[in-house]
Amino acid sequence: EICRQVSEFRPSRLILLGHGESSIYNIDMELRQKVSTDIEIIPIIADVQDRMRIFDIVSDYKPDVMYHAAAHK
Repeated sequence: EICRQVSEFRPSRLILLGHGESSIYNIDMELRQKVSTDIEIIPIIADVQDRMRIFDIVSDYKPDVMYHAAAHK
């Protein structure tokens, strides 16, 4: 839901990060159908507990804002 709402603000890039391949795939496909093609959507499979992987992703993409919703139910 956070990705859906953030996409309304038309960021230049939206990184979808999660450890569930199915959930990331589903939101990726949904957003690609619904949002402007001006938004670069980048799906990434990773676990927030993998510190080095997260550091590498942040270093590579240098996000301005990050939303952490791992505990969201």
